[in-house]
Amino acid sequence: MRSFAPTLVFLSVVFTCNALGQADSNSDSLPTLEVPLGEMITIFTESGSQRRYAARFAEKVYEAAYETTDEPAGKGLVIIGNLDQPHPVMLVKKYLDIAKENERATDTLNFGPILNQALIGWEEAEEQVRKEAGVDIESIVYVAPLPLEGAVYSLYMTAKQVEFDEAKVRQQFAELSVKEVVDSGFDKFDWVIYLPPRNAIDKVIREVLPAAMKAQKIGFFKRALARGAVFTFKPLIKDAMEAVRKGMLYESILRSTSDLNEGDIKAFSNAYLEALMPKGSLIPGKKKDRSLEAIRQQKIKNEEYAKDPFIVPEERIELDISLYPKYEGEYVLHKRPSAKIFIKEGSLNFQRGNNKPHRMEPASETLFVADSGRLTIEFQEEKDSHFEKMELRRERWRRVFSREF
Repeated sequence: MRSFAPTLVFLSVVFTCNALGQADSNSDSLPTLEVPLGEMITIFTESGSQRRYAARFAEKVYEAAYETTDEPAGKGLVIIGNLDQPHPVMLVKKYLDIAKENERATDTLNFGPILNQALIGWEEAEEQVRKEAGVDIESIVYVAPLPLEGAVYSLYMTAKQVEFDEAKVRQQFAELSVKEVVDSGFDKFDWVIYLPPRNAIDKVIREVLPAAMKAQKIGFFKRALARGAVFTFKPLIKDAMEAVRKGMLYESILRSTSDLNEGDIKAFSNAYLEALMPKGSLIPGKKKDRSLEAIRQQKIKNEEYAKDPFIVPEERIELDISLYPKYEGEYVLHKRPSAKIFIKEGSLNFQRGNNKPHRMEPASETLFVADSGRLTIEFQEEKDSHFEKMELRRERWRRVFSREF
């Protein structure tokens, strides 16, 4: 497997900008990263150190995306925020609140699937965070990296044009129609990701952690121990946050610029993130090698899956209940939870460990489908009026269990 190591070159060293529109009018001032195959990544930040960090960050993720698809990773924008500026999620919430005040209809779906569920359940989430951590959700949301959909990007850049001034942002949002929000000019980029500043986690540890421990009514001695543990493992916490940041950008690039299906994207994203997550004491420089190797291994798995994908048969048949006893029994695989096949109310049922049982519907005399449609069982090796094995399959997962006698 060949290795691809793109060289990213800074074309600008100093950059401070209050709005993307200003930057566009003078494109030479943009701190642009030049990558092979003509694909461009733009870094949008107001700090030199953050800019240098973003360049290294983008280079590593771009290389991982290229390793995955062997194709260009599109034109992208990496925005790094400041702690004194609102997180994009809060701007979306503000816009929706203002629209509601002005009795203007909006649809949360405009802000993309990533934010839709969070916005719908905002009040529940806010109450849960306040109850469990003793803080408002605004106190912790700023640490979350976020791929930006067009509408969210539009609100963020609108607020940035007025330097996030509270009164001016409110005025701008009150005048913005839904059409103007959705028609954001976002198409100049294939993907955009918002990254909180690297020191955001420090604020959580310094400000939010004590409040959370107090909310849980942890005693002084235990709080001291907890703080000591947190500071001891602070490098690992930061490492984990960095992995999440890279994982989000990697997944955003794949979704925006590749023709991979949903299953492949999830499999690659999980493999990449798992390889980057801290596992005790890591040797510096090894995470990149490990993440690229994880992608190569996942390629092999995806190719194998493509040869024999999980397909739920649509047809069902009537099967004589007198045949069911030959399927009954307990099936095992090493130390994994055993699988039990049993008859109940005239139907064949499947139960794994202590999980909820599934009623199985026959597609043939050997192939059964769970009533949920997400699991199939194929019985194998019939001998002396019973089956000795069964293959459990679900999306991207298959195991053969042997009957226990």
